[in-house]
Amino acid sequence: MLDVLKTSKNISTMRLFKYLSIFVLALLLACSSNDDSSPMMNDDDMGQDPGSAANLITNFAIPAAANNMPIDADVQAGNNTFKVFFPPNVNRSAIVVNYELSPGAQLFIGANEIVSGETPINFTSSVTLTVVAENGDENNYTVTSEGNFTALDAAIENLRTQYNAPGFQLAIVKNEKLVYANHYGNADVAGTQSVTDASLFRIASVSKPVTVIAILKLVQDGVIGLNDTVFGANGILGTDYGTAPYGTNIENIQVIHLIDHVSGWTNNPFDPMFANINWSQEQVINDIVNNRPLETVPGATYYYSNFGYCVLGRVVEKVTGMSYVDYVKDQILSPSGITTMQNAKPGTETWPNEVEYYSQENFNPYTDMNVPRMDSHGGWVASATDLAKLLVRVDGGNAVPDILTSQTTAVNYIGVSDWWFAGSLPGTSSVVGKIAGEYNYVILTNTRPSTDIFAIITDMQQLMQSSIENRSSWPNYDLF
Repeated sequence: MLDVLKTSKNISTMRLFKYLSIFVLALLLACSSNDDSSPMMNDDDMGQDPGSAANLITNFAIPAAANNMPIDADVQAGNNTFKVFFPPNVNRSAIVVNYELSPGAQLFIGANEIVSGETPINFTSSVTLTVVAENGDENNYTVTSEGNFTALDAAIENLRTQYNAPGFQLAIVKNEKLVYANHYGNADVAGTQSVTDASLFRIASVSKPVTVIAILKLVQDGVIGLNDTVFGANGILGTDYGTAPYGTNIENIQVIHLIDHVSGWTNNPFDPMFANINWSQEQVINDIVNNRPLETVPGATYYYSNFGYCVLGRVVEKVTGMSYVDYVKDQILSPSGITTMQNAKPGTETWPNEVEYYSQENFNPYTDMNVPRMDSHGGWVASATDLAKLLVRVDGGNAVPDILTSQTTAVNYIGVSDWWFAGSLPGTSSVVGKIAGEYNYVILTNTRPSTDIFAIITDMQQLMQSSIENRSSWPNYDLF
């Protein structure tokens, strides 16, 4: 009996000890939960999120409005790089950018934070932008920029020095976008007025492609045919000029012969467009038709002829009932967005923004030539951008509607993928061209060397050709 009682007492004691131990342990746990200093509840040990590691530039733009630019800069993104093309002649020393980053990230140059839309950045040299994530992780971006085509600009300045040229102007088109236009030097020798992109230059024989375009437009519209004869009872001009009966083969001259410089007339003994400068176009044509026989059969022999293009201008007038200049403005220039091209003014008169020309080769460019009379072969006055707009409208590209179809231009050099044409008068030189069906270019200057009039033309053309072919990166904006 005692043994049983003793055993029961031991069990009760053990249970009491057990319950007491549980109570003490619970009490200790409760106390520790209210102890802020306990390492069990330290914030770091609980794994607080230190922030996102995202550190990307998700958008980067340089707007025109914030930076006094004509158009937005062209930003080309690469692998942690940005190549920025600024419009020509923009001051890149204090440029405001608009950007977007990964959520919570910040943008720095060195220790200085860059605020989107506010902080100016100097882009005259390479810039390193650092994106700092919330967790402190950094990601660097390199930004390089280009405004002017510096190598081309330097080469133009060398030409200015070499030929003692007052000024130059140029334009380059890529895929029907005006990607570069610039101006150099002065409109006058005294340096009182700088050349601008709006300056007008005499373009001399570059007027001939303008006339070709006008003639081809009339062909396309079914008004005339390239094989139509020009003189005589069955010709476009009939007997308006000269006195019938005409000399041998004159009535066989076709429109295409005049375009291709194979009419049979030559400049022997002189170029009639530079003689008798007080005569009208009608008087010049009457004299040549009556008094200068053809030296070859029409269509047989090439001989460059300003006179032939003078006749083409009269063809335009005959079939349209408009002056040559008015027809070109209405049907060619206006649809191309060109408003400032003009025919030269007489004597010493000039158009607003027109550069000055200087006596060369003992020839005064104002009083020794009748430039307005040259209209369809050498009379136009234009800017490089004007001519670039025209080239875009006849180049067969798809981005800008053409005024001539590819079928229409196929009969002429204008329809091929590579061509160039030059103009030259005392006081002016000009070149336009097309490269690989992708590029068009224009370069103008108000000089012509007295010793070798073709030297500057050759140098201008070769410079533009090589500059375009050797350039590896281009802006995508359109300065038009």
